[in-house]
Amino acid sequence: MQQLEAAGVPFASRCAGVCALEDRVVAVFSPFFPGARQITATLVASLPPEAQEMLIRSSASFLVRSLAAGIVVSDLQALVRTDGSVLFIDFSEAMPFASPTGASAALQALGEWCTVLPPATHGAMADALTAELRAFKAASLCQDVAEVLADAPLFAAPEAALSQLQAAARWAAR
Repeated sequence: MQQLEAAGVPFASRCAGVCALEDRVVAVFSPFFPGARQITATLVASLPPEAQEMLIRSSASFLVRSLAAGIVVSDLQALVRTDGSVLFIDFSEAMPFASPTGASAALQALGEWCTVLPPATHGAMADALTAELRAFKAASLCQDVAEVLADAPLFAAPEAALSQLQAAARWAAR
């Protein structure tokens, strides 16, 4: 969490502190995110199109920036509001991208995330990932991270969107 915070990764919960409660240590997280529910494919499919768009843009930002910071968050869990705002939580299975299994874990995490997105949104997700990659300076992103993002399993995305994603990943890679 500290590395994500130091890298300015958006849409991630932050640990505000720990305290003892009934002989247990309890972490206190911020921000408070009232009205949110644990993300599921059914929940995402029930969101109106503008809320799906917000969720997609925000999740693309989190995914790209956390990987760019060298952190793989396996078993992605998120809270989502009906307006599409999202907060990623539970980084207990996070690991360094540079670890021996980092790249495969990152691809698996992207695959898991793509399963909560309705296939009709895969093109928008590819476009959002492309936009996030284009926000980096050319040749500034780790080659392995760029390759993982280029291979995001967005099976229902149009070929043109996937081609643009791969081009953006090549452009951002060093």
